[in-house]
This record gives sequence, structure tokens and C-alpha cells, in this order.
Amino acid sequence: RQRSEAFLHGMVDPSEQGTSVIAVDLPFFVLRDYGTCLMQREQNSSSVPAGKETTEKYPKHKKILKTLSMAVDSLRRDKNRDTPNKKSSKAVLTFLLYSKSDDRFDMVTLG
Repeated sequence: RQRSEAFLHGMVDPSEQGTSVIAVDLPFFVLRDYGTCLMQREQNSSSVPAGKETTEKYPKHKKILKTLSMAVDSLRRDKNRDTPNKKSSKAVLTFLLYSKSDDRFDMVTLG
């Protein structure tokens, strides 16, 4: 698990100024469904429920969706760690999901 988290952290290092991009080899409309599920469940502290729901629709992409959920969780943890006063202000996380196969982006905002 530590190796996979280190790999994912290298993919999505939020210490840089700007918007993070997570690039995956999934069809764009699968990514769009995942992003929609994620934003509908933004009150959850984990991205796993969104990943599971999307996997039910697209079981062929289970492994990639699981890895994607881990990457999003890593982004969330890093963003929350960088927010100085967690109680008074909720960190807003905005990132792009990029479909390598379709060369298209989808923006996701979690508050």
C-alpha cells in the first residue's frame, strides 16, 4: 500500500501552484460519470463510494477506477493538510480528470 500511495502522490503532487490533473486511460464518459458521482457524494471523506458506483456501471474498468479513487483521496488528504484552519473554512478542491484515450478533460470541484 505504501508503494502505491507514493506512486500516486508522485502523480498528483498538489504542492505546486495551480490545478492538479489526474490522467488515466479511461474513456471520457466513464471519467465524467465518475466525476459526477464524486461531486454528488462530496460530503463523504472518501472517494471509494463513487468508485464503487461507477464500477457497477463499468465493471471492465474496476482496477483503474480503484486506483483513481486512491489518487483523489490522496489529493483530498494533501489539500486538507495544507488548509490552516480546518474548522472554520472547508477546503475546496478543484482538479481535472484527463482521459488519455479520448484526449479530453473534465473538471471536478469538491467543497
